[in-house]
Amino acid sequence: MTSPLPPLEPTITQLRSLSSDTLLYELNRLENSNKHLVRSNQDMREHDAHDQELQMYVTENEKIIERQSEKISLIKNILKERPNGEHAFEIFTNANVSNEEQSDEQTESHAVSANGNARLEDEADENDDDGVYL
Repeated sequence: MTSPLPPLEPTITQLRSLSSDTLLYELNRLENSNKHLVRSNQDMREHDAHDQELQMYVTENEKIIERQSEKISLIKNILKERPNGEHAFEIFTNANVSNEEQSDEQTESHAVSANGNARLEDEADENDDDGVYL
């Protein structure tokens, strides 16, 4: 007789046994996944809100987002319970906010030139003669 397969989703006990670094990694992975799923749902709704197949995918994504959000909350609570866990969580949160702000700034600083090449406006201002193209 074969032994049963382990659950795909880790149990609370299994999560508690993981290191803080591993939990922070998982937290980041889940939050990033949710962000992409939300964006994907928006794109699908904008493409064709009446397409039944796309609506099925949106609904599936929403269920995944809900499950992952529950897991995110659980991981945050586990981290906060640990000695120095609150500190590790604050560092993680501050690093993510900083990364998102940098990403937003980079997105805003890109412009598209007349020939379709993207260039950084800040660098373009420094070297107006040559221009900097990516």
